[in-house]
Amino acid sequence: MVVNKPKLTLYIKLKDGQTQITNPLIVAEGFDSGHITAPRQEAGDNNIETFLYKNGMNYDLRTYLTGNYDIIYVDWGIGTDYIQNNAELLKKAIRWVNQNKVGTEKNVVMGQSMGGLIARYALKDMEDQGENHNTKLFISHDAPHLGANTPLSIQYMLRNISKTFLSSPIVAGLNYVFSPFFTGGAPFSEIATIADTPASRQMLINYVNNNYNIDNSIHNTWQSQLKAKGYPQLTRNVAISNGSECGTDQNLEDLVTMHHSSKGWFVDILGALIGGVTLDPGQILLSLIPGESRYYYDFVARPMITLNESKQLYYGKIVYKKKILWAIPAQNTLLSGSRNQPQNVLPIDKYGGGKFTFPKSSLPPWIGNHIDVHDFSFVPTPSALDYKFGNSALSESDYQKSYSPVDDKLDVPFANFVAEQVLSYGDENNNHINFSPRNRQFLIAQLSGNNQNQPITSSYLCGSKVKIGGENLLCGSNIATYTTGFAPTIQWSILNGSNLIDINGPSNQPQISFTPKTNANGFVKLQAYLSGGGASNTVTKDIWIGKPFFDVTQIDNPNYYNESHFYLDGGVNFPIESQGITNIKWTKISSNPSTVRLFAMQNHREAWAIGDNNSWNMDIKVEVTNACGTTEYFTTITPPPTLPCETYSLAKDNTTDSYAILKIVEPPCNLNKTVTSKQGDQYQITVANGMGIIIISKIGDAFDLQGFPTGMYVINISKDNQTIINQTLMKN
Repeated sequence: MVVNKPKLTLYIKLKDGQTQITNPLIVAEGFDSGHITAPRQEAGDNNIETFLYKNGMNYDLRTYLTGNYDIIYVDWGIGTDYIQNNAELLKKAIRWVNQNKVGTEKNVVMGQSMGGLIARYALKDMEDQGENHNTKLFISHDAPHLGANTPLSIQYMLRNISKTFLSSPIVAGLNYVFSPFFTGGAPFSEIATIADTPASRQMLINYVNNNYNIDNSIHNTWQSQLKAKGYPQLTRNVAISNGSECGTDQNLEDLVTMHHSSKGWFVDILGALIGGVTLDPGQILLSLIPGESRYYYDFVARPMITLNESKQLYYGKIVYKKKILWAIPAQNTLLSGSRNQPQNVLPIDKYGGGKFTFPKSSLPPWIGNHIDVHDFSFVPTPSALDYKFGNSALSESDYQKSYSPVDDKLDVPFANFVAEQVLSYGDENNNHINFSPRNRQFLIAQLSGNNQNQPITSSYLCGSKVKIGGENLLCGSNIATYTTGFAPTIQWSILNGSNLIDINGPSNQPQISFTPKTNANGFVKLQAYLSGGGASNTVTKDIWIGKPFFDVTQIDNPNYYNESHFYLDGGVNFPIESQGITNIKWTKISSNPSTVRLFAMQNHREAWAIGDNNSWNMDIKVEVTNACGTTEYFTTITPPPTLPCETYSLAKDNTTDSYAILKIVEPPCNLNKTVTSKQGDQYQITVANGMGIIIISKIGDAFDLQGFPTGMYVINISKDNQTIINQTLMKN
């Protein structure tokens, strides 16, 4: 059933076996730019079919909904209009449902994305006006109560494109004439400026205006109005966030990239057209001259990852290149721009939340098919939960904290909420308004009334909460106890050093105890595995038992020549950083000759020694201390092995075509660089001409190309079956 209202359409799927509305589930759609990007497509970007069959909706949830509810999907005629205007339309839809349903069952209203803001505003406004909305449950699904995020880099890119091609009245007019031919109905101007629409301006946490400046005035005004409006008081209000319950950051890559070239007869027609609409006579002329033509597209939009990083967020360029008469290169730059990260703007792109990608499907295929896009945080988790009720600006710690309906119930305006569970693999942030196994379970619990107040959470498994408490260093044989967080299932294990300890008691409790064996000395790695609610996490702790234990390892780098570098080395089984070392002292005992010097700084793990040449040795002692005592270690240090001293080259006689093989001996083998003339060693000499025919093959230390024609010759010189020279000569 379809009910059309001005600027509003209701798509109705009656409950299985029913012919009238008896148990309404009113679903308010979110931001929908379909009237701009796909004006010929019924219901725009989202519709009742996408709600019932896409975005993670599975058979069990769909069967439950269609078997128990009459689904009324509210589709906005202008899904980018002011939120207050669409709230007025939703109020009309609720009135229509109340007038046309049979029975006394109250409504359930579910708002997805921006639809959650519209539903919240409409229901509370009806209450403020004394109007009965007859609604018992309001479900906010990943709605941006504190704002949504479109990365600045993407806004910079769209702004650059729109300012370049739509900067004159002529272009603006022709844009509406020609754009539908390429996009299927959407003018480029409106696709590139969707962020400028009223609802977008209201929701965007950071909006880039026409001058590339951040202007959040409309968003701030809207947030003040929304906060003042509050929440409906006659409904049970619950929320779903598609962001990580642990505040886990997004797995980020470059958000938009396009490195592509296009060619063909169409390129010149398009080039002339662009030249006309951009008033560029050079482009028109270049396009009409015969020759091979290409467009080169080079775009990248990067995410913000670190506050005040000052990196380049956006770079874009479109160049028209042509070989005039298929020979002479020429080009014209049609678009060029770049923008760096601004200061004091939080890197919201990376924070946990319902994720989204740049909608390349809105672009014509000849562009969209060559663009790579990746996810970014669209509705951050604290925004979907209205954390702190909008009473204070969110900090980075707010975006990255864990969220639990138990721990945070006083800081959110919802009777219950759910976020995406911690995972030991993959991305903990789900796609915006997606249905996951966890939130499907939550949704059915809220709709059925069974276990409505039971929290669905495993935030106790979040990394910030999963720790092992206890001593890092153990001395003697006293019992040591270690604790971890709460979880339904806990399992302790010893990953390294089980031979050093005796475990006391069970290994499946929140704590474990063990006793170091007599004279134990070494490294223990303790692990706790925690699981519950279909999620799990592991945490480890490094423990050292006894005094320090180590070797001294030399760095055999021939480039050092007369100096040797060495350091404390515990290897994999005895990591130095885990031994609780508090003091390191290096001492020279003796050396040969006595002039060898030791260089060591107090408490540094590395030291070095320097002699006058490459022939010396030094006896040293190193004393390493931790809370359990001091370990002394004695060793002898020597210089590193030297590099090979000999290199070879060809030398040509200035007046003839004779060549000699030179052996060059450099320090450290000799104190001064020396060259041995051709009256030296004997070599295998092979010379081939440009055809690959060997013309010289001999043993000696020189050869002569006199009498051979000009051209290229390949020379190969070997000694002891090893090639020492392989090069090409040109004889003139």
